[in-house]
Amino acid sequence: MMTEKEDKKSRREFRKWARENNLRLKRGTDCLPIVTARGTYKGQDTLCEGWGDEWVGVYVERETQKKFTFLVKKLVKLGCEPIAVGDQDGLFRVKQWNALPIARLLKMVKMTRTYKNPTWLHQK
Repeated sequence: MMTEKEDKKSRREFRKWARENNLRLKRGTDCLPIVTARGTYKGQDTLCEGWGDEWVGVYVERETQKKFTFLVKKLVKLGCEPIAVGDQDGLFRVKQWNALPIARLLKMVKMTRTYKNPTWLHQK
């Protein structure tokens, strides 16, 4: 069991890692940091911390079993270890350094900015 100090440090490191890699960082219902997907699967796909120093949890959910089966095959091929897999949802864990291709697959990476920072806004 992690102490409160270690837990705060782990959350802080997860947030830092998510910001450095341009991921969609949100606060979960339990106030812990999570990374969510965009688009159709916005509330169904998440990356979460709490699996130790170098592990990240991946939760995915699909509306049909066929879609979920194909997604599970892709995740296992990318290096995810299944923890609990049901018919239409599953929980996996992956090494933190290997989570970026999975985040890209699940559309959790923010798009790059398409605008320039206006200089007139910062002039006095």
